[in-house]
Amino acid sequence: FLAISPASMAFTAADGDWNSPRAVHLLPLHDNIVNATNPHVGNINHSVASTTDPNYQLPLITFSGGSGNVAVNIADIDHIGVTLSKNAINVTENGSSDSYTVVLTSKPSNDVQLYLQDASASAQISISPSSLTFNSTNWDTPQTVTIDAIHDFIKNPINPRSTAINTTVSSGDTAYNAYLVPDVTANITDSDTSTLLLY
Repeated sequence: FLAISPASMAFTAADGDWNSPRAVHLLPLHDNIVNATNPHVGNINHSVASTTDPNYQLPLITFSGGSGNVAVNIADIDHIGVTLSKNAINVTENGSSDSYTVVLTSKPSNDVQLYLQDASASAQISISPSSLTFNSTNWDTPQTVTIDAIHDFIKNPINPRSTAINTTVSSGDTAYNAYLVPDVTANITDSDTSTLLLY
């Protein structure tokens, strides 16, 4: 939880500094984990490493706090979240595709599966891949999702039209399980025209 500097110190009678207070600097280590208790508590244990003075040897030595431990309250800055690089993408039937990336905001305690699907009743887009898996190793590495429009050979009255990309989350990490991810809007440009061919 904590980096402590210095980790040890010496008090010497010869230098005359035995009664001079020493500063101890504490730096909380960023663990990228959402802690169930916030703030959470770390403990600093104090002990006498070595001395030739019998008065400062255990069990005679006592600490002002009684146990020699100091409790440190540590505020957690991590939070549960799924970050999308875009909230809308643009694709064209029989033409250009588009993509966006997905990444977690904190390290999960279990694998996190994301399932992506077209929200429309009839398939209007293809999604690749249609599922993503994040774990304690790759949670902070963005994964790319590529979207293509499905060419339906129909001249759509609304052009461009749109559909939503839904994302559902499943995980053994209760904080991430069923987490609500915002939809991504897919704007689809129609490439079809109405033409009567005479032969």
